[in-house]
Amino acid sequence: MIRKAEERDASSLAALSIEVWLNTYLRDGVSPLFADYVLSEFTAQKFRNAIGDPDLAIWVSENRMGIDGFVTVCSAATPELADCSPLEITTLYVQPRHQSSGRGAAKRAKYEPCSTMVDQLLK
Repeated sequence: MIRKAEERDASSLAALSIEVWLNTYLRDGVSPLFADYVLSEFTAQKFRNAIGDPDLAIWVSENRMGIDGFVTVCSAATPELADCSPLEITTLYVQPRHQSSGRGAAKRAKYEPCSTMVDQLLK
């Protein structure tokens, strides 16, 4: 199920972010520099603030056990090209064990008519 994030999701989003970030960027151990960064950057309070920010929308993918991924969309980004939308995906995190499983493609296919319509409107 995909739904908009709620304040009660903040700690799960922080934990998932730490998991994905560490798995993506650290391969040969954890230095104090990276440990301090992760523990200060991915906090429940920062996610509560983001969930309450009117310029951000966080959408979560939730399975029967909990959140397994999320996307953050900013509606106030400064486009690099003229006449482009101010919408920007700022974060797309999916638990490693759910990557390449086809779930994302299935969800994308479900919403394909919407993305096709947006593509046509942007042309």
